[in-house]
Amino acid sequence: MGIRRYFKGGRLVRMSDGSRCIIRDLGLVKGGKGLRHFECLLRLTVEGVLSKFVQVLRLDRKHPEDRRPSEIALARLPRSRERE
Repeated sequence: MGIRRYFKGGRLVRMSDGSRCIIRDLGLVKGGKGLRHFECLLRLTVEGVLSKFVQVLRLDRKHPEDRRPSEIALARLPRSRERE
């Protein structure tokens, strides 16, 4: 997943506790009188940045094939039989 695609639609906001976050707006809450759902993409604190970094490293270790899709596509191609 590309970093630009991950943060697409994100915006920097100040939360009610005073911290800063990058969030993605998910729309209105049903019956919420103007309240909105959001997804916190990145909390801009030391703990938040470190936890996202650890999450990316774990994902990278769990799915190493996601890093090089062209190599995997080549490995999945059937090998042609050589003529004798």
